[in-house]
Amino acid sequence: MLYAHPILMLCLVALTFYVLRLGAVRFAAVHLGRKGVFAWKRHVFLGRLAMAGLAAGMCGGLFMTWYFWSTPGSTGTHFHVALAMMALVASGAATGWSLDRVRKPKNPLALLHAAGNVLLALLALVQMYTGYGVLKDFLW
Repeated sequence: MLYAHPILMLCLVALTFYVLRLGAVRFAAVHLGRKGVFAWKRHVFLGRLAMAGLAAGMCGGLFMTWYFWSTPGSTGTHFHVALAMMALVASGAATGWSLDRVRKPKNPLALLHAAGNVLLALLALVQMYTGYGVLKDFLW
């Protein structure tokens, strides 16, 4: 039971980087003049899945710490980075929804969407590192 959260989150981080790669094709085509086919529908669908999964992962992590250790937030840095990630998940989901709804080339909101989601992906890597520390300290 305790290993469900880390395994699912590892899969979601991989999915997040795949979605980021799909978005990089669009960024390169629009801003760097490179040729490429942007898989818009795949990016949107998997992006929604990744955002919902990351949000559910934070809720799942909070539940696990509350249920097993009676102290949500006891994981220190892992908890605090997750809070920052939640703000980026909300921002990425909102800007993504807006970009999908109003499709126009060179929308300045796309750069904000990209920057926030790159930061989100980097924080997901930090979460992998701090999550390993949590596993090592509390379970192993």
